[in-house]
Amino acid sequence: ESTKHLARECQNLARMAAEKNDGRGNHSAGPYLIYISTSYVFDGGVTSKVFPPYKPQSKTNPINNYGRSKWEGECAVRDILNNQPESSTTKNANDEGEGTGGRGIIVRVPILYGEDCSDLSESTALEMMKLFIPSTQLATTQIKRKNIDHWALRFPTSVEDVARVLKLMIDRLVENKFPALAHSSSDTYHIASPHGTTKYELMQLQAKLLNIPTSDVDERAAGNSAGPPKNSAPRPQCTQLDCTETWKALGCDASEEADRGSYEFATLEDGMKRALHGFPERFM
Repeated sequence: ESTKHLARECQNLARMAAEKNDGRGNHSAGPYLIYISTSYVFDGGVTSKVFPPYKPQSKTNPINNYGRSKWEGECAVRDILNNQPESSTTKNANDEGEGTGGRGIIVRVPILYGEDCSDLSESTALEMMKLFIPSTQLATTQIKRKNIDHWALRFPTSVEDVARVLKLMIDRLVENKFPALAHSSSDTYHIASPHGTTKYELMQLQAKLLNIPTSDVDERAAGNSAGPPKNSAPRPQCTQLDCTETWKALGCDASEEADRGSYEFATLEDGMKRALHGFPERFM
């Protein structure tokens, strides 16, 4: 309900902005709402039998509350913002059923991490390294070995990369070159790094970058490949996103760089180096 309320408020703002633009003789498509959703709207094929990589139009079937809440947000954006008729010069702006020209764009992303976090808990891609923060408690008590997920394949993506692609998208919107301006069905896009890893593999990479001895890693953590983590929300094993439609919308040739268009995502190694710079002092 709160998401629907937000979408309606955005619709009202779009109407006001359209009236303001009309007064200035500006007949552009109007303001847009970019709604950030998640790859967890897909189930990994468990029930749907639709397997990754997922295109924007692939069948959705969220299996946990987070995925369902994001899917409900997508529905609100489509129902309230994207099903409005286009603006018409033959009607008064206050006529019933008149569209504002404003629309919603849905962008799905995978697990994200920031390169300037001050708290490792801010991202599930970084939280494992809390095991290696020096602590008097750890020094005086027996360390309990923690199981780290080695079952689900994730595609950690830097928020810096997501922001850059969104900037490219916004630039094309401003220039009236984005497909959403012309095609009502073009409302969903994917932004995701192509570099896949399990959480345990990612922790091993992080430890290697920080010169943490393998013996310390083995003492504190073990990879669990038996299935999804116990006592946690249900989750799919893999929800890799296909970004081909995004690169087409941005004017990139998806065949140039192994289906990644002309945009090069940060490698896991480079991204983690920046995200963990100053470890451990920066996070204490």
